[in-house]
Amino acid sequence: MEILENVCRAEQLVNEEPTMTVIELDSKDNNIEDVIEKMKTYENVYYGQSYLKKAIEWNSLEMVKLIFKQKTDVNHKYTDEEYCLNDMYPTPLFLSIRGDKDIEIVKLLIKNGANLKDKDSKGNSVLYTSLMYEKRIDIIKLFVDLGLVEEDPNAFQNINNIRLSYEIIKLLIDNGAALNTDKIYGSVLSDSIMSINECHHTRDEKFKIIKLLVENGADVNFISKDGFSILQEVAKYIPKDEQKKYCELLIKHGANVHYKRKITTQPFLYVNMFLKNEETTRNLIKYLEINDFEINFKGDRDTKESVIDSFTKYGSEDAFEYIKVQAC
Repeated sequence: MEILENVCRAEQLVNEEPTMTVIELDSKDNNIEDVIEKMKTYENVYYGQSYLKKAIEWNSLEMVKLIFKQKTDVNHKYTDEEYCLNDMYPTPLFLSIRGDKDIEIVKLLIKNGANLKDKDSKGNSVLYTSLMYEKRIDIIKLFVDLGLVEEDPNAFQNINNIRLSYEIIKLLIDNGAALNTDKIYGSVLSDSIMSINECHHTRDEKFKIIKLLVENGADVNFISKDGFSILQEVAKYIPKDEQKKYCELLIKHGANVHYKRKITTQPFLYVNMFLKNEETTRNLIKYLEINDFEINFKGDRDTKESVIDSFTKYGSEDAFEYIKVQAC
């Protein structure tokens, strides 16, 4: 094959043969420097994207090595024109984490000064981004070894963490991952229980992960923004034939069986604000008066939903009986 005439042809061939690198495609002279030179000539074809970005996208370690022999900005911030996903992958390091990229490219970027403290547009770290690709255990371990859990202890809390393997979760906890400090997205334990049916783990693996979180200090009395306790979330989200063992675990570690969720209802008189028809409003008020409702009630009308109530409504019979005994 002749040396690739331009970078468009290079990309076309790499797309057709995704297992081959650019240097392998140029089998005549193995002169990848020529390809890089042509990338400079055809830079406009890539809307101003850097050669380093294309080398990372092509997963070509050889090209990345050669680019670093020239002057290049390892911490270049991509513009909207350069990369449509620049809000999630703002620098070469973020891009190298995405998908099935060679971990040696990640290491090479770091060796050449990639900023490990950079954040994306939402404030997420490279550790957080690596956790989004939970199957890249090698990259996650690399970042843990570099001390990034200490730099961003909350990264673990802000994702759907139940998708991660037991091995990775334990690794993060052992290296200082926070379980309770970030209240923006809830808590690790609460989020794991609510999304427990969305992950690919077996039932035993799921329980093992929840047990790991609880035994390492996850707050068993966390209250969600909707007022549900962890025990009440068990009643709502855990399969009925497994609820009892979750309750036993949580109560053993101090879960409050006497908690009552406050349920607020608005005064009936305020209903007329949502009714367009005057006659309908009058009829509603008349109905309320006949049935002794406090139509002049000024505040909110509060009721309580206890843990026992939640298991009566959502839970299994054996879990309900267990909670009832524990609440006595």
